[in-house]
Amino acid sequence: VAGTDGSVDLRRERISTGYAVMDRNGGLPTLTLSRRVGGPLASTRAEAAGLLQVLRDVAQSWGRLVHLLIFVDCLVVLDILMKWGRSDYHPRPKEIVHLDILRQLLIELRSWGGRIVLVKVKSQGSASS
Repeated sequence: VAGTDGSVDLRRERISTGYAVMDRNGGLPTLTLSRRVGGPLASTRAEAAGLLQVLRDVAQSWGRLVHLLIFVDCLVVLDILMKWGRSDYHPRPKEIVHLDILRQLLIELRSWGGRIVLVKVKSQGSASS
């Protein structure tokens, strides 16, 4: 079980991401991350970066055959992932600017051997997100 989050601080012109991964026993987090993200200032990018990094780190620690339940609070990223590759989906310029990270995320998701369930959770929101 994991949770990811990303944020944008427009005043400082920074984007950051983070995650926490719990094991089956629900004890202390097994893996955690908090780091800045480069690229265009957008919460979509921050959220996608967190999701990509948790997948890479879990794969490195336990392989790509584990089953994952990941809580994500960014409906935009989930919507893009659901629609990408469909013939009737035409990404908007705001989405295409993040193609570098979205492409890596899609490749990682498609190469996963275990089951991944992404669950949308409601975020509290803030002035900087």
